[in-house]
Parts: sequence; structure tokens; C-alpha cells
Amino acid sequence: MRFLLFVFASIVGVSALLPLAHAQRPSFNCAVATALDEAMICRDGNLANLDNQLSAIFRVLLDTLNGSDKALLRETERLWLAKRAACGARADCIANMYRIRIEQLNILVAGNPTTPAIPASGPSATGGPTKPASPGGSKDACDAFPTLC
Repeated sequence: MRFLLFVFASIVGVSALLPLAHAQRPSFNCAVATALDEAMICRDGNLANLDNQLSAIFRVLLDTLNGSDKALLRETERLWLAKRAACGARADCIANMYRIRIEQLNILVAGNPTTPAIPASGPSATGGPTKPASPGGSKDACDAFPTLC
């Protein structure tokens, strides 16, 4: 587990050395971004940097999981993306969603399954999916990663 923390620290450290213009691009293709939250992330360098941090942590965590747990983690990410989309173009809401999710994933990378949940008063209260479907198998994503749902 210490190796994974070292890898993560290395990723974050290297990303801090990248030129600012490059660091301001999010992890997704802005040319095809149509949702309000995606468009805001593409316009806001701080949000783009948070997106890159989250993407790096997500990849590290994904690399530590077996096949079925990878699929379940991806399902929690789809749920989180729906919650982020509920922020619309509100940069403060999007940034808060990123900070919470980054903290949650960092705790999982460190090996502590007790992660902070996204507050009910946040975007999740606006509706959207509440429990992602299982990609196959007896447990679903919220069973595997309950505090990410």
C-alpha cells in the first residue's frame, strides 16, 4: 500500500511541474463537452486541475482492484458524475463535489474503507440515480463502495 501512496504522490508531484496551460486542460475532451458542468470545467482552470487530480487518483485506485470491483468502482463514478452534473454551471458546487470525491478516493487508496459521504444537501438531493445497477454479480456498486454512493 505504501508503494501505491508513493505512486500517487509521484503523479501529483509531476502534475505540479507541468506548464500551467497544460495543467488547465481537464481529463476529458472539451471539444465534445456539452453538459453545463463539463463546459464550466473546460473554462475554469481550477476546476480543470481538480478534474486532473481526481482522474489521477481514480486511475491509481482502479489499478489496485480486481475485475469485478473495477466495474463496481466505475459504476460509483457514473453516479458521482450525475451528481456533479446536477451542479450545472455553478463552479463552487462543482469544486466542492471534486474536493469531496478526491478525499473519498484518497482514503480508499490509503486502504481505509470509511470514506466521507457526499452530503445529502448537495447536488444529490436534486434527484438523479440513487443506486447504480450492478454490472453483473451478486453485489452492486453501493454494496462494494457504500460511502461513495
